[in-house]
Amino acid sequence: MAICMRNGLTLIQIYRSELQLYSSLKKRISITQLKWASSYKGGGTHKPNTLEKYLLVWMKKYPSVTDVPKTVTYDMMEKVRNWARIKINIFLCFVTIAICVGMVYSGKKAAERGETLQKMNIKWH
Repeated sequence: MAICMRNGLTLIQIYRSELQLYSSLKKRISITQLKWASSYKGGGTHKPNTLEKYLLVWMKKYPSVTDVPKTVTYDMMEKVRNWARIKINIFLCFVTIAICVGMVYSGKKAAERGETLQKMNIKWH
C-alpha cells in the first residue's frame, strides 16, 4: 500500500480514479472530432469555401477554381492556409518598410522647406 496520501486517498486510489476518468474521456471522442485534431494523420476531407478555393489555386495546387474538387484533405488545406498566411505577412512587412521609407523621405523634404512642428503648432493656435 502506498504511503503518500493526498486528500485522504492513497496513490493507488488516485491512479485508479484518473485512469477511470481517462477511459471515460476516451470513449467520448468521435471520429468527426478526430478529423479536426491537428495530430490526426488519417487525411480527412474538408469542403473548401470560395476563398479557400482561390488559395488552393494561388498556391498552385490546382490550375483553376473550377478544377478544385468538392473536398480536399485537411492536411493540404492546412498547408495552403499556412503558406498563404506566411506570404501575406511577408508582403505586409514589405509594404510597411516602403511606407516607412516614404515617410522618412517626406520628413526630409519638409525639413528642407523649413516646416517644423513648432511652426505648425503656432499656426494651429
